[in-house]
Amino acid sequence: MLKSIRTYRLAKDVCCAICRSQEAKEIYEYSYENKEYLIVQCLSCGHLFIASNLLVSLSSRSMETIEDAEMHGSRAMKNLHKQFIIKKEIKKTRQIISKPHPRLLDIGCGTGWITNIWKESGFDVVGLEPSQQRARIAESKYSFPVCKSYIEDYFPEEKFDVIILRHVLEHIENPTEILNKIRSWLGAGGMLIITVPNINSIGRYLFRKNWEWVLPWHLHFFKPDTLMALTQKTGFQKVHFYQTPSPLWYPASFGRIFRKGSKLRQYFCQAPSVIKLLPFFPLILIGYIFNLNDNMTLFLKKDA
Repeated sequence: MLKSIRTYRLAKDVCCAICRSQEAKEIYEYSYENKEYLIVQCLSCGHLFIASNLLVSLSSRSMETIEDAEMHGSRAMKNLHKQFIIKKEIKKTRQIISKPHPRLLDIGCGTGWITNIWKESGFDVVGLEPSQQRARIAESKYSFPVCKSYIEDYFPEEKFDVIILRHVLEHIENPTEILNKIRSWLGAGGMLIITVPNINSIGRYLFRKNWEWVLPWHLHFFKPDTLMALTQKTGFQKVHFYQTPSPLWYPASFGRIFRKGSKLRQYFCQAPSVIKLLPFFPLILIGYIFNLNDNMTLFLKKDA
């Protein structure tokens, strides 16, 4: 059990996104680029989040980098992700959605390589991506339509059978509002797939303060119970849930143990590769054994 540093009363305009409480306990002060960020845990429901909104405008959320959008250019990591993560999602979706060509919206589709796997599997895909650069690559390379917009500014004319929210919810200031909005975009029998990092993971407990919290872009840090509470609150019913490993953050978290400027810190904190990940593969096994894997995937249907 983590010790509370002190009880923290949130500012008037800040509260827990799940239960709206303003009482929290301080968990970490996390250092990133010579700034300190306060991560707190709600005393009411246990949700972890940043104590103040770091992304003061929507444009701050846009991530323009290309390398990390496609597994840092590693063909091996892309193949592993396709075979063991994406194909598993597609198989489960096909068991739930019976239409031959379901209409699918991929929110935060990036450069489109994952969306294209769904397209090749028979889904009628549309992408939503605020990064102009990433959206242009998705359209030109994979030939599917992409709306260049933030989720807050998007208003589709047609309903969707499947909506994917992969590593987006943790970036949203008000996830309750966004999930309510997404629910209205789903047609009858429609399904939402959410994937977010799992803060109740072996990596976080092992590296503790040095865990790669992906600041300043991540505002929320979900656990299975807080993710379930949020989705139930917004009118969704759980269909299926599982955890998956994602050791990409392990090298950078390990690198933070070493002093700033050291060669070991620089080596591990640079872009991950298969070679850098190999020493951390035992953590994947531990995560499976104790149900403490790095990512959570939740399949949901609208509550009638």
